[in-house]
Amino acid sequence: MSDNQSFPYDEQSGASLQRSLSPERFSRYLEASNGDPKAALRLYTWNCQVASALYGPLQTLEVTLRNSVHDALSPSKGARWFSNAQLMKGPDLRRVADAEQDVRSRGVDNPSPGDIVGTLSFGFWVGLFAKSYDQELWRVHLYKCFHPRPRRNDLHENLDEIRKVRNRVAHHEPIYHRLLLADYERILDVIGALSPDIRVWVEHHSRFLDVFTQSPSDVDRF
Repeated sequence: MSDNQSFPYDEQSGASLQRSLSPERFSRYLEASNGDPKAALRLYTWNCQVASALYGPLQTLEVTLRNSVHDALSPSKGARWFSNAQLMKGPDLRRVADAEQDVRSRGVDNPSPGDIVGTLSFGFWVGLFAKSYDQELWRVHLYKCFHPRPRRNDLHENLDEIRKVRNRVAHHEPIYHRLLLADYERILDVIGALSPDIRVWVEHHSRFLDVFTQSPSDVDRF
């Protein structure tokens, strides 16, 4: 018997957990569990575990993507390409300015390009593959990051779906309702197009499939 199954979900502990999680947050799990508080708490535990299992693949994708873009643009556009007003759109320039301010607020007086690249949000990187950058970035530079070369609009749609699940994981939101296997396959496909070796590494270390195939009633760890 797993620890989760043997946890004493009595009336007192169940009520305490629901208060701590907040009625509003817990209500979504309760609704998905047909009003059964114990099943809802197990679903919450499963959601925590599967979100944790996605963290490594998501982190690897984000780091690999931003470094690949930076390496592709720096030789011709300079290491601070992201601050080039002739290249970047207004909203993205503001995101760069916010990122630089964030770095400076941490006591870094002269942020390096790497400092900025590491601070910019995943949404910023996804946006570079939108239609608005098709001519300036994709057709000239960014397509070279991927092998085989994907269609830009398909890539952007996949990255945007990954962004959605990534943000839900980062903000501790429910993801049990998503098509998580499709999300995981998107992550692997993009990583593989950027670097087949990194995909093999992620698949070797990832525990997502083991977690995903578990029933919420069998989960014993976050």
